[in-house]
Amino acid sequence: MEILNLDKFIPEDKIIQFKGRNLAIPGELPMSVMFKTMKDSKDMEENPHDPVVVEKAFHTLYDIIVIKNKDFQFEEFKDNVTINQYSKLVA
Repeated sequence: MEILNLDKFIPEDKIIQFKGRNLAIPGELPMSVMFKTMKDSKDMEENPHDPVVVEKAFHTLYDIIVIKNKDFQFEEFKDNVTINQYSKLVA
């Protein structure tokens, strides 16, 4: 019987630098996070100026980063990332 090794289909992680620290971004997302990302994207299209919607999408981005960086704090991210940096991350 042949074994289908699904692990070989996961792309390598990406590394970003933030505040002098290297942070790993998963090469692929778990489906639970992907569903959140899809929902956030739809909500952002429908309500792009709603601060609650924008903050929820921002928190989902943090959830993606913290998958590989368990000690990375939300407050550190929220208080230090700029709009330009955020735009590069979601592009």
